[in-house]
Amino acid sequence: MDLPEDVKKLPARVPPTDEKADIACLVKCDRSLPHCTNCARLGLNCPGYDVETQTKSRSEIQKSAESIFKASGVEKRRVGSCSECRSSKHRCTRTRPTCRRCDVKGLACVYPDRPESNRFHGQPQVFPGGSEFQQFQVLNPIGDFEADRDLYHARNLPEQPSLRLKLVTAFFDRSYHLRCLDFIDRQAFMESFERDSIIQDFGEPVLLAVCALGARHLYLDYLFSIGSTAPAPDEFPGQPWAEKARNEVLSEMNNPTAMVLLCDYSLRTDQNSLAFILVSFLYRVIRLLGLDEPNELLHSHDPAFTLQRNIENRLVWACFFIDLFMATAGEKNASWGNRVPNIPLPTQQSHRTIGSPKLYLSDIETVGVMQMTPNLDLSGIVLMTVRLRIKGLHLIRKQPQSLSVNICDPSSAFIKIIQQVETIYRLLPRHLRLDDDNIYNLKRNQSLGGVFFLHFLIHAAIFDLTRVSLPGFAFPIARAFQSVSTEFSSYCQQRCRFHAARAIDLVRKGLQHGRTPFDDMFTADAALEAIKILIIYNATVDPSPDISRHTWGDVQTTLQFFDLFHSSKDGPKSYMGTLLPLCYIFGFRDAAEPYRTKDPVSFTENPAELTGSAEVEHLSQFAPFRRARTNIKRSQSAGGSKTPSSQNEQLSLVMQPPPSLLDTNMSSVGNEPPPFNLQPDYPPFAAQPSGILIPLYGNDNAQTVVTLGSLTHPSETPAIPQSSMTMGDYIRAADEMSGFLTWQTSDLPPWFTYDNPFPPGYN
Repeated sequence: MDLPEDVKKLPARVPPTDEKADIACLVKCDRSLPHCTNCARLGLNCPGYDVETQTKSRSEIQKSAESIFKASGVEKRRVGSCSECRSSKHRCTRTRPTCRRCDVKGLACVYPDRPESNRFHGQPQVFPGGSEFQQFQVLNPIGDFEADRDLYHARNLPEQPSLRLKLVTAFFDRSYHLRCLDFIDRQAFMESFERDSIIQDFGEPVLLAVCALGARHLYLDYLFSIGSTAPAPDEFPGQPWAEKARNEVLSEMNNPTAMVLLCDYSLRTDQNSLAFILVSFLYRVIRLLGLDEPNELLHSHDPAFTLQRNIENRLVWACFFIDLFMATAGEKNASWGNRVPNIPLPTQQSHRTIGSPKLYLSDIETVGVMQMTPNLDLSGIVLMTVRLRIKGLHLIRKQPQSLSVNICDPSSAFIKIIQQVETIYRLLPRHLRLDDDNIYNLKRNQSLGGVFFLHFLIHAAIFDLTRVSLPGFAFPIARAFQSVSTEFSSYCQQRCRFHAARAIDLVRKGLQHGRTPFDDMFTADAALEAIKILIIYNATVDPSPDISRHTWGDVQTTLQFFDLFHSSKDGPKSYMGTLLPLCYIFGFRDAAEPYRTKDPVSFTENPAELTGSAEVEHLSQFAPFRRARTNIKRSQSAGGSKTPSSQNEQLSLVMQPPPSLLDTNMSSVGNEPPPFNLQPDYPPFAAQPSGILIPLYGNDNAQTVVTLGSLTHPSETPAIPQSSMTMGDYIRAADEMSGFLTWQTSDLPPWFTYDNPFPPGYN
């Protein structure tokens, strides 16, 4: 009897013999009698091939097929219904996170998960420092990626439907919830894919861009699975597809969907100069199409029109988001400038009905984030948070004399931004929280990376603003702290350290779940700024043994994180080159030494110089705009050769637990449980007592109290070596390194060497 077609062609692994072990091969019935040789090779009970008698029943064939799949090291693809639809025998739309029937009826939509047993192997990852994360497990190698490597670099998409499906699925599982890219209707896209009408329905450039983004995720997963920290390649898998899509898009000028995806791909493959140009082009296309203004049919009751307009709005917001991140805070570098689209923000699915209230980004100052946050979905909250963060980055670039009120005044923009971000965090919907119970649901819904990104963004928005209270962070507004009270300065420093420590907590939590929590490149930028803040705080504000022990653990976590995940064209040096000198100067040499000897760091590359005003030129070394200029410099010096840029935009972080600035009567909204709290509850601007307790709220309205130490650091830490440098020495060193700390200029102080990192005349 002939086997089913889906059993005839199965990727499988050859039995482990010599170097042939785990190499993928084809399992295809060769119709040998009485048993096929491929089944014998795999050690299976062959169901037999007999055209004439056909004695095997379908159930027997199915059992044999399951055995073949299992022996081949793969799982038979099951695209099934959710549990509710399956039990009631209704047809399921199979959309995630919620199918249409469950959404309408308000049912709990749960899809059966794949078994977790084959996803990971149980070897804990060991790092140069000798420590290990007991719960951190490395993915099994994706064996067929190496076999298909040439297909990922071909100009045309692979013809195999299975490989195309893998690429598309990787995009929706890993990029869809990042950076407001959820403007593509996943259900419609997959249905079109199954009908083989994707090019007719969405256009070839969209398919090419989707597959290029998916290929990048598959490639990085493959590198991670084999433990590789090699430098990023000159050409990423899928890059020829992105180039082909870009050529088609630029000739049409009417495909903003593909253009947004190509902007995102350019940022993710270190082509920031290209992304800077593309996003400007995209802005002009949106203006020409009039997508950023209310439509005259805005109040139409046609469901099809409402759906289409919702998709167009999300597309515009994705463009707006990329533009904000590209400009980083240089308003003159942004296509949108200080203007925001006059269209509604993305709302939760339950709020997308005709006649529901529209929420606009400009309403932050009038309506307030308290009323807006519960109604917005992940993209809407991200947009609101990034808008506040950019306002903070603009604020710290202002001169103190240009402010209408002192920064410590309750009505100042400085205080208001902190209040608004804190309110967003307190009112986050339950499904966007990162407690242990919810992480499982986020992984199941493929939104874990997007929610981690949101939490990094929230903490960064506050320590971006408050880091100016620390020595060495010489933003223009930092001089305003010369005229404020000691209590207010202490409050800002504590708040800054607190949020920086929470950002490293996110790194530590994410390392337990592989690459997915760090799918957005911003997480690395946030972690770098956070650890800079923690190091400077420990050296210049509070060098107590308790804080030093916590900071030591945070330094180790961050070094491990960069060593595992973030390699540029020069390997992990792009982040290590900033962090290692700080470790050597400010008392963490022993933690950093294993990483410097493993991969020596040099400072030969010169990022774009800071020649203009702080509002435009003075951006982080990792900001896309500065990286774009660095690319142009490299390209010109190389005679016009093509050079990619760098990574995503730089994020500033800093904070320690300060007093609450929120109204005390805002404890709950409606029937919601008590919200999360970002800081301890003690009178405003009071000096923080040592060992302050930080309230954290769980799902059962029960308050769990932990000390700052247990919140931010592993349980066991080696003894911290004592430095001969005093706090005054460290403050002077931080001030002398202000350019390096603030803008991450390429040149370290002339006195710095790894053998003798201290300036002349210091102890």
